[in-house]
Amino acid sequence: MAISAVQSGYNPQNVSTVKTIADRPGNVVPVSRQQDSVSISTVGKATEIMSRYDLTQISANDAVSLSDELYQSGVISFQQHSFLSFQPELGKADNVPDGWVTGNADAPGNLIADWENELSLKQRFGADENSLKSTRQVVDLLHYLDSLG
Repeated sequence: MAISAVQSGYNPQNVSTVKTIADRPGNVVPVSRQQDSVSISTVGKATEIMSRYDLTQISANDAVSLSDELYQSGVISFQQHSFLSFQPELGKADNVPDGWVTGNADAPGNLIADWENELSLKQRFGADENSLKSTRQVVDLLHYLDSLG
């Protein structure tokens, strides 16, 4: 059973129950209701990369660097990379750290909380299903990556 960070409340102990698929060779991503696929080398790469980052205290510049490392290592897809690297919607929410709103790309912020808030806003204001699905996938991906660090 896949974890839904918003619906079930994220619990790091449940991370092992997140189902994954390879959406291209060497790329394992969390998804719902798909067949399990394990890539030890990809998980190892992701774990090594995530050991250098804290998603709850990460600057916009560091989020872009992280995303690039994960993409170049084959851990995430280009679409996931684009979501994590270009985040124009984050910053419209009330609880986003001042540095992210004022354009200080080196100010730390909580990337996970920001995306969870974005998902909550989209749910509350009736965003289309594709937008909700994409945002849920980013939230799930961030929780998965955070569990590796």
